[in-house]
Amino acid sequence: MKTSPANEISIPNGLIVHGQVLKRTRRIIQNRIGEEVQIVTYVISGDDKKKFYVDDYSPSDFYTVGSTVSIPVYVKPYTKKTGSLAYTLNVEKDFTFQGIGEDF
Repeated sequence: MKTSPANEISIPNGLIVHGQVLKRTRRIIQNRIGEEVQIVTYVISGDDKKKFYVDDYSPSDFYTVGSTVSIPVYVKPYTKKTGSLAYTLNVEKDFTFQGIGEDF
């Protein structure tokens, strides 16, 4: 996060979902190497009453239902079993770029 020198408040960068946590669910899946991974899905409602579903993989802590949050997210596209394209919003963790090719 960046800090504004004028009033010393935090200004987040990137894509942020802001709103109230309406609901949260969790499930356990197996990843590609067979390890169990917990996924928490938050239902977040913004000021315009639109609902956003945000997945958090292996969270170390949980947002409280009813609390107001600002969560940095990224869009993860995927192909459904039916072959159609879809996407999820995932909580942005410590990001390490894993690009293909050489740095220049």
